[in-house]
Amino acid sequence: TKRCLERRNGQEGGEKNSAGENVFKYGGFPPKMKFKMPAAVAEIPIFGQSVDHYKKEIDEILSSAKLFIEAVESDLGTYKTQHPALGMLNAKEWFHSLEMHSRHHLNQKVELEALSAHV
Repeated sequence: TKRCLERRNGQEGGEKNSAGENVFKYGGFPPKMKFKMPAAVAEIPIFGQSVDHYKKEIDEILSSAKLFIEAVESDLGTYKTQHPALGMLNAKEWFHSLEMHSRHHLNQKVELEALSAHV
C-alpha cells in the first residue's frame, strides 16, 4: 500500500493475474487455496515468540493500517505495484488484500488447531 501511495517501485496501470482476479471477485481466498511462498520470503528465518509479542505486533499493525485509510481512500488507483501472488495492485487493492490475507491466516490457524486436537 505504502509503495503505491509513494509512487515507487511500480508503474501506472497493470493488471491482476487470474489468481488475483478470482480472489478479488470472490472477496477472499478459496478455503483450500494454497500459495507457494516467494523464495525471498521463504528464506526469512522464523523464530517462535511469546503470545504477548504477537499481540503487540498485531496492535502495531492495526494502528499503522488505520493511518493509511485516509490516504488510501483518496488515492486515484492508477499507480500499481506487483503483488507476488495476485499481480499488479493499486493502493486500495493492497489495503483490501491485507484483510483477506489476515482472514486466510486465521482460517489456517483454525485448521492447525483442529489438527493438533488429534495429536
